[in-house]
Amino acid sequence: MSSGNIIGAIAGGVIGFFLGGPMGALYGVSMGFSIGGLIDPQTPDVPTPGVPDTAKIVMSSTVGDPVPDLCGTAKITGHLLAYGKERTVEITETQEVQGGKGGGGSQTQTYVVGYEYYMTWVLGICAGPVCVLYSIYRDEGL
Repeated sequence: MSSGNIIGAIAGGVIGFFLGGPMGALYGVSMGFSIGGLIDPQTPDVPTPGVPDTAKIVMSSTVGDPVPDLCGTAKITGHLLAYGKERTVEITETQEVQGGKGGGGSQTQTYVVGYEYYMTWVLGICAGPVCVLYSIYRDEGL
């Protein structure tokens, strides 16, 4: 229920009461609610798509940061060197809706239930060639 529905119902009820008493108020509320919904329809609660918030990326790199030069095995963090090609994909759900009283056929409606965000990125580990990556950790999990 949107604010347009509520405002329309109140205004319609007041006008209907003055024109037709209590019965006019009922008709006024009904018509005002409908007209208010047409003027200010309810919007879905699904968030709008957009570019992912890159401020939440923990890894970063600045000019002048030292690049580790390793010999042997060590546990190190990577440096985010570049990112790009952000894209958003809608997650949709299809639902079959049955016909009404007249027995009309069924229809399918598609709803957007969420979004998936994708990004291409380059992560620098160390200077020189890397022979083997034994394990990769993310948020203290393997």
